Amino acid sequence: MDYNYRNIIISGPPGPGKTSLTKELASQTGFEIYYVGGLFRKKHSELIQKGETNLSFEKWWAQLPDSEQIEINNQIKIFAERGGIIGDTRYAKICESTGSLHIFLYAPLEIRAQRALGSGKYPRKNQEEIEKILSDRERDEVGIGMKLFGIDYRNQNDYHLALNTEALTVNEEVNIIMSLMEK
Repeated sequence: MDYNYRNIIISGPPGPGKTSLTKELASQTGFEIYYVGGLFRKKHSELIQKGETNLSFEKWWAQLPDSEQIEINNQIKIFAERGGIIGDTRYAKICESTGSLHIFLYAPLEIRAQRALGSGKYPRKNQEEIEKILSDRERDEVGIGMKLFGIDYRNQNDYHLALNTEALTVNEEVNIIMSLMEK
């Protein structure tokens, strides 16, 4: 199918449903998925298995050298320049010149924490602890984005579409996005 955009780049704070949306959009478009956070999580997991770190993902990620943050985040632009990807990155603005549809997903912090609590992603953590984890991560991500790229990824003016996922199903989100994608 011929689309208005070469790629879909999704951003937003931790927990509004980016991963679920990304998977469904990939099945609709046939685009390849590229998760920036997934690259970081994979590296963290490998270091834990080797016994080279015992830090939580959030603490480990926040202390990475700038050069590593820049390298991994800039990889998405290389993939987007080729076309046919759905990218999940905090710093979507990096892909500004790639013909991509930029989408910002968000939901209130308490909703994002409830979703994380229900997913089992943070075992032995309660709602309040998860809210703090998500809030701290968002603060760290904004700080790193400002420092390295001059980007506050929460600026909704940098996106073609901003969706509050609190009351939307994934299928409703997909329908909205695909209406923008299809010629």
